[in-house]
Amino acid sequence: MKTIFIATDFSEYAQHAADFAMDLAGHMGCSVVLFHAYEIPLSVPDSYVLIEPDEVRKTAESYLLEESKRLRKTPFQPIEIVAYEGAPVPAILENIKKYKEPLIVVGRSGIGGMIKNFLGSTAAGLAKKASMPVLLIPEAIHFKPFQNAMLAAELEIDAPLEGLDPLIDLCYRCHATLDVVRVLKPYVSLVAELSYRSSRLAGKLSELSWNYAFPRGEDVFEVLNEYAITNEVDLISVIPQHHSFLERMLNKSESKMLIRHTHIPLLLLPENSAYKKMPAQKLQEQQS
Repeated sequence: MKTIFIATDFSEYAQHAADFAMDLAGHMGCSVVLFHAYEIPLSVPDSYVLIEPDEVRKTAESYLLEESKRLRKTPFQPIEIVAYEGAPVPAILENIKKYKEPLIVVGRSGIGGMIKNFLGSTAAGLAKKASMPVLLIPEAIHFKPFQNAMLAAELEIDAPLEGLDPLIDLCYRCHATLDVVRVLKPYVSLVAELSYRSSRLAGKLSELSWNYAFPRGEDVFEVLNEYAITNEVDLISVIPQHHSFLERMLNKSESKMLIRHTHIPLLLLPENSAYKKMPAQKLQEQQS
C-alpha cells in the first residue's frame, strides 16, 4: 500500500474520515491524495448569475487547499490535492488509475452530495469497478493501528485470492490478528464445514497471525455483529468474490444491518484486484 486516496465532499463526516486517513497514512508511510469531484451546473433558472467552469474549479481547489492545511501534522507535510470535474464515482475511478497501490478512504455516514446513497449499491459498485480497496470510516472513531480484523467469508475452495492482498497488507503492517469468519446455520455440521478449509487460503495468509471461526446462528448479520463486538474487532472486511453477500448486508433493515449496527471501519475488497501486495521480506527491508 503506497497511496491513501481521500475522497471528500468537505462535510463533517468526510473531514472525520480524512483525519483517520491521515493518521493511517502516517502509520503506514503512505503518500496522501486529497480528492474532490465537482460538477458544473447545466443551467441556473431564474437567475442572472453566470457560473464559469474555471470559477467552480478554482473554488474547489481553494477548499481542498484549506482542508489540506487543516490535515497537515507539520507545515511541510506533502498532500497532493486534486479537483476533478465529473460525477463522483466515475471521477474517482478515472483518477485512481494514476496511483500505485492506492486505498480509497471515504466517510461512512453523511456522505451528502459526493456519493449519493454510498451505503447502497454504489459502494459495492465502486469497490468492484475500481479494482482497488475502499475503506469506509464511521463517525466518532479515531485512528489506532488495527489489532483484531475480521474477514466475513463465504469462500469456495477454488476462489481466486488476489483480492485479499490489501487486507493482508493492512494486517501485516499493523500486526493485527485476522479471524476468517463463516457463519453456520444451527443444523450444519462443523465437521463437514472444516473439511472445506482451503490450504490455498492458509498459504495466502501465512505471513499473518490468523484463524478460522465458525459462529452459529440463523441471521448471518446479527451473528457477525455479535462476533465483532464480543471479539473487539476493529476492522471488518468483505471478501471480494461475494459482493452478493455485501449487497445482502447493505440491504438489510437498519436495525439489523451490520455496518450501521457497529462503529467499525469496513474494508470493501475489489472483485478483480489490480493491487499488488509488497512481499513481507521487501517490506521489512524498506521499514528497517
